[in-house]
Amino acid sequence: KGHVQVGAVAKDVSWYDRAQTPQENYSGDTWGYGVNLTGSLMPTDRIRLMGAFVTGKGVQNFLNDGTADIGVRTDPTNSVTSLYGDAIPFYSLMAASEIQLAERLSSTVAFSRIVNQTFDSQLNTAFESGNYFTLGLIHKPISNVSLGFEYQYASRQNTDFIGAPELGLSP
Repeated sequence: KGHVQVGAVAKDVSWYDRAQTPQENYSGDTWGYGVNLTGSLMPTDRIRLMGAFVTGKGVQNFLNDGTADIGVRTDPTNSVTSLYGDAIPFYSLMAASEIQLAERLSSTVAFSRIVNQTFDSQLNTAFESGNYFTLGLIHKPISNVSLGFEYQYASRQNTDFIGAPELGLSP
């Protein structure tokens, strides 16, 4: 009738500044981690409900809706590198259903949302959150042949950049 599953991941992320100088070196590393809770439920033989919740930081690229794992932070007290990379905290959720309407006709409905907790120093083009919704109708006229129609809606919100005056960056 269903299942629940928990997963976790941890990873070391590093980057190398190929243009480093003795005055500026933006190489670095950080840890990313995440926890995932997924499940499905079949309340009837014709309906399957699915869901997932993921949270962590620096592991967004493991998701289909994944975005940047690392963002830019500022440290005006560091005279060598006033910018440094850090894993971006985030959460994501998904809910979906598959409904068998008739022997050869089924429907799917899905919603997903991902939210990055971006840093104040990230530019206004940095991804902050996104949503998508799909509604599908699938017909199987003969065995091993499927025809479908799907409606999709997606939205994206970028970061509300407040500026970094210590670096000469303004909104």
